Amino acid sequence: EIFAIIMGALIHDMDHPGTNNDFEVKRNSTLAKQYANDAVLERQSITAGLEICKEQPELDWLKFFQNEETRDLVETYLKECILATDPARHACVIQDALLIIENGQKFQNDKNEPTYLDKNDPFHRTLIGRIIVHC
Repeated sequence: EIFAIIMGALIHDMDHPGTNNDFEVKRNSTLAKQYANDAVLERQSITAGLEICKEQPELDWLKFFQNEETRDLVETYLKECILATDPARHACVIQDALLIIENGQKFQNDKNEPTYLDKNDPFHRTLIGRIIVHC
């Protein structure tokens, strides 16, 4: 997950045309059509980042995940992190974080200290990645 966060941060603006999603959608651009007007530039960055792995074997960092299930999990986590950078999803990311805090349930971390996030909860783990790459 840490590696996916780092890679997500590196490729989250890859192949970015210098516009924003709203511009692409209002212009009815090819990208907007390709990604059904949803997180257009983020989805393009994901596609560009993963295409490099296919087109240039020496840059295929995913090949090190030899287990297909693990590779799929890393790709999914990476995509979730990058999609969280879409300004239209900002409120959702913040809302998810606030709900955890407002819920008030506290867990113990490795040092037996209270924390709001449970490292064993897949939703919490994904939220952490979404927040980090979003920032």
